[in-house]
Amino acid sequence: MHMKGVVMKRFLTPSMGVACLALAVALSGTAYAVTRLPANSVGTKQVINGSLQAVDFKRGMLQGRAGIPASSVSFRSKGAAISPIAGMDTTVIISCPEGTQVLYGGFNTWVPVFVMTNYGGGADWNVKLRSTGVAGPAYVYTACVKTS
Repeated sequence: MHMKGVVMKRFLTPSMGVACLALAVALSGTAYAVTRLPANSVGTKQVINGSLQAVDFKRGMLQGRAGIPASSVSFRSKGAAISPIAGMDTTVIISCPEGTQVLYGGFNTWVPVFVMTNYGGGADWNVKLRSTGVAGPAYVYTACVKTS
Protein backbone atom coordinates (compact mmCIF):
# COMPACT_ATOMS: atom_id res chain seq x y z
CA MET A 1 0.00 0.00 0.00
CA HIS A 2 1.39 3.43 -0.92
CA MET A 3 0.46 6.76 0.64
CA LYS A 4 2.20 9.70 -1.00
CA GLY A 5 5.55 7.97 -1.34
CA VAL A 6 5.45 6.14 2.01
CA VAL A 7 5.36 2.36 1.96
CA MET A 8 3.22 0.87 4.73
CA LYS A 9 3.42 -2.79 5.71
CA ARG A 10 0.26 -4.82 6.13
CA PHE A 11 1.60 -7.13 8.81
CA LEU A 12 2.82 -6.67 12.37
CA THR A 13 6.48 -5.79 12.70
CA PRO A 14 8.62 -7.57 15.33
CA SER A 15 8.77 -4.42 17.45
CA MET A 16 4.97 -4.08 17.36
CA GLY A 17 4.65 -7.72 18.46
CA VAL A 18 7.02 -7.16 21.41
CA ALA A 19 5.14 -4.00 22.41
CA CYS A 20 1.78 -5.82 22.32
CA LEU A 21 3.20 -8.68 24.38
CA ALA A 22 4.58 -6.26 26.98
CA LEU A 23 1.21 -4.52 27.20
CA ALA A 24 -0.59 -7.85 27.68
CA VAL A 25 1.81 -8.86 30.48
CA ALA A 26 1.41 -5.50 32.24
CA LEU A 27 -2.39 -5.61 32.06
CA SER A 28 -2.54 -9.21 33.25
CA GLY A 29 -0.53 -8.31 36.37
CA THR A 30 -2.95 -5.51 37.21
CA ALA A 31 -5.93 -7.78 36.58
CA TYR A 32 -4.43 -10.43 38.86
CA ALA A 33 -3.90 -7.91 41.67
CA VAL A 34 -7.47 -6.62 41.39
CA THR A 35 -9.12 -10.02 41.34
CA ARG A 36 -6.85 -12.16 43.53
CA LEU A 37 -5.61 -10.05 46.44
CA PRO A 38 -7.69 -10.53 49.59
CA ALA A 39 -9.52 -7.58 51.14
CA ASN A 40 -7.48 -5.58 53.68
CA SER A 41 -4.23 -7.24 52.57
CA VAL A 42 -2.28 -3.96 52.46
CA GLY A 43 -0.97 -3.08 55.90
CA THR A 44 1.80 -1.28 57.73
CA LYS A 45 4.60 -3.24 56.04
CA GLN A 46 3.39 -2.29 52.55
CA VAL A 47 2.81 1.44 53.16
CA ILE A 48 5.72 3.89 52.89
CA ASN A 49 5.86 6.41 55.76
CA GLY A 50 4.39 9.74 54.72
CA SER A 51 2.71 8.38 51.58
CA LEU A 52 -0.85 8.50 52.95
CA GLN A 53 -2.71 11.75 53.40
CA ALA A 54 -5.98 12.74 55.06
CA VAL A 55 -7.90 12.33 51.77
CA ASP A 56 -6.98 8.62 51.80
CA PHE A 57 -9.14 8.02 54.89
CA LYS A 58 -12.85 8.19 55.62
CA ARG A 59 -14.15 11.17 57.58
CA GLY A 60 -13.43 10.81 61.31
CA MET A 61 -11.21 7.77 60.78
CA LEU A 62 -7.95 9.48 61.69
CA GLN A 63 -9.41 11.14 64.73
CA GLY A 64 -10.67 7.84 66.13
CA ARG A 65 -7.50 5.89 65.33
CA ALA A 66 -5.09 8.45 66.73
CA GLY A 67 -7.24 9.03 69.80
CA ILE A 68 -6.98 12.78 69.34
CA PRO A 69 -10.29 14.59 69.74
CA ALA A 70 -10.79 17.44 67.29
CA SER A 71 -11.30 19.89 70.17
CA SER A 72 -7.66 19.43 71.27
CA VAL A 73 -6.18 20.49 67.89
CA SER A 74 -5.63 24.14 66.95
CA PHE A 75 -4.33 25.46 63.64
CA ARG A 76 -1.90 28.32 63.19
CA SER A 77 -0.42 30.01 60.12
CA LYS A 78 2.10 32.71 59.38
CA GLY A 79 3.04 34.49 56.17
CA ALA A 80 6.35 35.79 54.89
CA ALA A 81 7.65 37.45 51.73
CA ILE A 82 10.14 35.55 49.58
CA SER A 83 13.01 37.75 48.40
CA PRO A 84 13.38 38.63 44.71
CA ILE A 85 17.14 38.03 45.09
CA ALA A 86 18.17 34.55 43.93
CA GLY A 87 19.88 32.54 46.65
CA MET A 88 18.37 34.58 49.49
CA ASP A 89 16.88 32.50 52.32
CA THR A 90 13.55 33.13 54.01
CA THR A 91 13.03 31.42 57.37
CA VAL A 92 9.64 31.16 59.06
CA ILE A 93 9.11 29.59 62.50
CA ILE A 94 5.67 29.07 64.01
CA SER A 95 5.44 28.35 67.71
CA CYS A 96 2.50 26.50 69.20
CA PRO A 97 0.91 28.03 72.29
CA GLU A 98 1.99 26.95 75.76
CA GLY A 99 0.54 23.56 76.69
CA THR A 100 0.56 22.33 73.07
CA GLN A 101 3.03 20.76 70.66
CA VAL A 102 3.32 20.36 66.90
CA LEU A 103 1.14 17.61 65.43
CA TYR A 104 2.07 18.39 61.78
CA GLY A 105 2.88 21.37 59.59
CA GLY A 106 4.04 22.52 56.19
CA PHE A 107 4.04 25.43 53.76
CA ASN A 108 2.46 26.78 50.57
CA THR A 109 4.06 29.10 48.05
CA TRP A 110 3.08 30.11 44.54
CA VAL A 111 6.59 30.93 43.35
CA PRO A 112 9.44 28.50 42.64
CA VAL A 113 11.71 27.95 45.66
CA PHE A 114 14.25 25.48 46.96
CA VAL A 115 13.14 23.86 50.21
CA MET A 116 16.07 23.93 52.60
CA THR A 117 14.23 22.72 55.74
CA ASN A 118 10.63 21.81 56.56
CA TYR A 119 10.32 20.11 59.94
CA GLY A 120 8.79 20.37 63.36
CA GLY A 121 9.66 19.38 66.87
CA GLY A 122 8.32 20.24 70.28
CA ALA A 123 6.38 23.48 70.03
CA ASP A 124 7.94 24.84 66.80
CA TRP A 125 7.54 24.24 63.05
CA ASN A 126 10.51 25.47 60.98
CA VAL A 127 10.58 26.21 57.25
CA LYS A 128 13.55 27.63 55.35
CA LEU A 129 13.07 28.45 51.66
CA ARG A 130 15.75 29.65 49.21
CA SER A 131 14.63 32.10 46.53
CA THR A 132 15.10 31.28 42.86
CA GLY A 133 14.89 34.98 42.02
CA VAL A 134 11.10 35.27 41.93
CA ALA A 135 9.45 37.27 44.71
CA GLY A 136 6.19 36.19 46.26
CA PRO A 137 4.39 35.09 49.39
CA ALA A 138 4.96 31.96 51.46
CA TYR A 139 2.55 30.68 54.07
CA VAL A 140 3.63 28.30 56.79
CA TYR A 141 1.04 26.36 58.76
CA THR A 142 0.93 23.97 61.66
CA ALA A 143 -1.55 22.02 63.72
CA CYS A 144 -0.88 22.11 67.44
CA VAL A 145 -2.26 19.52 69.84
CA LYS A 146 -2.85 19.93 73.57
CA THR A 147 -0.33 18.16 75.74
CA SER A 148 -1.87 18.95 79.10
